[in-house]
Amino acid sequence: MSSDSPLVSIIVPAYNYAGFVAEAIHSALQQSHRNIEVIVVDDGSTDDTAAIVRGLTEKDTRILYVHQKNRGLSAARNTGIQHSTGEFIVLLDADDTLHPQKIQAHLEHFRQMPAMDISYGRSRYFLSGKPQATFASFELDNQDWMPCVSGSASTVLPALIVNNIMPVCSAMLRRSVVTRVGDFDTTLKSLEDWDYWLRAAAGQCVFGFSEDERLAAYIRVHDTSMSQNVLRMKKVQYRLRLDNIPHCVAALPDRTLSRTLLKDNTRRRLRCLAAIARATGIWQREFWQLCRGESPVILLKMLNRLLQSHLGSKGDE
Repeated sequence: MSSDSPLVSIIVPAYNYAGFVAEAIHSALQQSHRNIEVIVVDDGSTDDTAAIVRGLTEKDTRILYVHQKNRGLSAARNTGIQHSTGEFIVLLDADDTLHPQKIQAHLEHFRQMPAMDISYGRSRYFLSGKPQATFASFELDNQDWMPCVSGSASTVLPALIVNNIMPVCSAMLRRSVVTRVGDFDTTLKSLEDWDYWLRAAAGQCVFGFSEDERLAAYIRVHDTSMSQNVLRMKKVQYRLRLDNIPHCVAALPDRTLSRTLLKDNTRRRLRCLAAIARATGIWQREFWQLCRGESPVILLKMLNRLLQSHLGSKGDE
């Protein structure tokens, strides 16, 4: 293939999504940019996922089916990347789909910005069974939540301290990003994409945002969506704020900016911890196990905040 038609690897981790995976694969195969490979990693599914994907591999040689014992979403993504050979990588969850020109639009974006490592755009959300109606957020409204940030660590990390900046399927990565950042963290049971973008920013990867609507991935909202477990996500967010974010911020050469971001992260960590305490109950063992490694000062501040909140609500009664 010519340099104008680079090979793009589309990684599809799948676990018991037999009802959706064919649609995800078709959206990859129907891309206007034809030079692709679709690597489906079956993470130990117990439904018909294997039969469905194997049937599709007989019709299109661009599909590679890989089976592994159940090890989780991050491990499946890592396996897919290890089997990939493309110059660029897109990560597509098995219940989501891609705009038919997404790959082409990303490649155009990379040609416009040759120093960029990660290209991303807005994704759209849809209710399972109603793909025609799409929305800007997981809550199925049109409140845009994704920040439009382009640049390296000093520009992107301030946005990443606040929240994740994009779903994993919003982006296309150069293969060099994988070499620089490494694997997805298999110990994280959610928000592993946020952690990945944090490490990419800390590694001085250059992000580029585009308003091109063709960059959209379509994210399915349904009862089994991993994003539905709010408490689990809060616990993982707390872990990121306790360990991962400070480590990434410490890599900033601008020490003034680093100190500012660390203070902001501490405030957000305190709010996150208070939310977990309200959800789990402050006397529960799982709460205090989560707090191991936290400073006594932070814990006292959090307890004071909870007390003040409780007294305030009592006063309103």
